[in-house]
Amino acid sequence: MAGPAVISAAPAPLDIGFGPTVGVDPFPATGALPVEVEPGSHVAFEVWAQNDGTSNISKLFLTALTAGTFHSKVVVNTDTSGDCEGGTATGVALMCSWLQVIPGATIKVKVVLKTPSNGETMPVKFEWSTSGFVVDTKGKNKSHGDAFELPDSVALNNDDDVFAGGYLVDGDSTVVTTNPTVNRQNPQSTKINAPGVNIPVTAAEDDDISQCTNAGFADCFGQASVINVNSGFTYDQPGFTVDVVFNANKPGAEILHIFDDGTIDEDMVACGAVPVAPCYQATTGMGKTFVTLHMLENGKIFGH
Repeated sequence: MAGPAVISAAPAPLDIGFGPTVGVDPFPATGALPVEVEPGSHVAFEVWAQNDGTSNISKLFLTALTAGTFHSKVVVNTDTSGDCEGGTATGVALMCSWLQVIPGATIKVKVVLKTPSNGETMPVKFEWSTSGFVVDTKGKNKSHGDAFELPDSVALNNDDDVFAGGYLVDGDSTVVTTNPTVNRQNPQSTKINAPGVNIPVTAAEDDDISQCTNAGFADCFGQASVINVNSGFTYDQPGFTVDVVFNANKPGAEILHIFDDGTIDEDMVACGAVPVAPCYQATTGMGKTFVTLHMLENGKIFGH
């Protein structure tokens, strides 16, 4: 991810940055949700601006330059008025404007973009300006040299054996799955049954299972299933379910769930007759191990 998390720009008394919270410290290095997606899927970006000076900013503009295409936006203003719309020039995904950004006023923008169908990354250059849109509807630069840049990007992962997902929007399937055909070449699959849309959801597999062995288990097997549902938000019952298939026959298999912060989910136990999250159900057959997990929070899943 390129670019600074926060920029103090002169002459306008303007601070700008990434994420959902104005002025948060430490500042995020990116506003992308999630930071990696399938090509052709959606991604959200969150940026903010604040007048941290003592004088008014009479006009303020925001342009997003990228190969992605506009899907939707959410704008939250405090002590100012303005809005955004999809850009109409090639390479311009977003155009926003505000009037009378008084001292202390804040602006938060969340834009959802559709990514290109190929490539390894999708850069997005957000540019704030006090004199006009950086690029107009005809593609002409209108910034007059006062654009304050905030570059960002999202990684594109086309390896469906080990990765799937993005930012889910209305109309998307809430089932996110890596390649479900499990064999020697593809030793594991991970399927997330997401709890809804308008959230980032990705499923992945990682060959590194050292967290499992370091936790004291000598019988760890398979890959780590990496679960990202809503950036680690903790859900109430019934939560959401995840299905993992291992290309290994492991009767009596148990599951280790490690949270994003590295702590172990001590409550992940075998389910009873009526599953209550967090718990898991494991069966074997056809030389494979099938696990259904009832979860309240994302993290990594290991078999042992």
